Amino acid sequence: MHAYVAAGVALLVCGVPASLQQQRFAPIVKHAAKNLSVDWARVAIVGLILAAAIVTNVFVNIEFPQVGSRFPFIGLAVWFALLATAPWRGPDWSVLPGALRGTLFLLCLVLAASLMPVERLPAASWHTAFGLGFVSAVFDNIPLTKLALEQGGYDWGMLAYAVASAAR
Repeated sequence: MHAYVAAGVALLVCGVPASLQQQRFAPIVKHAAKNLSVDWARVAIVGLILAAAIVTNVFVNIEFPQVGSRFPFIGLAVWFALLATAPWRGPDWSVLPGALRGTLFLLCLVLAASLMPVERLPAASWHTAFGLGFVSAVFDNIPLTKLALEQGGYDWGMLAYAVASAAR
């Protein structure tokens, strides 16, 4: 129940002001463009990529659970699906250089979080969950959440609320 209360508070505190700001930035138009269409080939490609990731995850976890954490099977399956469907609808590779910088930064943050000694972190409490929320407003919340997962003992509703609210 506390997750629903937290989500409701987050919606009122963050969602309403954000929607008002979005309306000022890009207002909803009454008569949108009529010539828009869904590229069903791209929708199918996304479905194939998701299916490849899910099937690979289930297969590796059922058949080879001992090696599942030693090799990025899901990442390999996603890349294989991307390359296999590239002739059908080519990816927009021009966005790769811009995305690469952010990707490398995120990977470095996750690597730094994996090198931190979990046993030297403060004990899990509402104080540290609140602090993680504030810290995640400055740093990416994925490595912080990874550390909290490894440490254990957190009230996950509170932690998710604190981290997600600060990220907005």
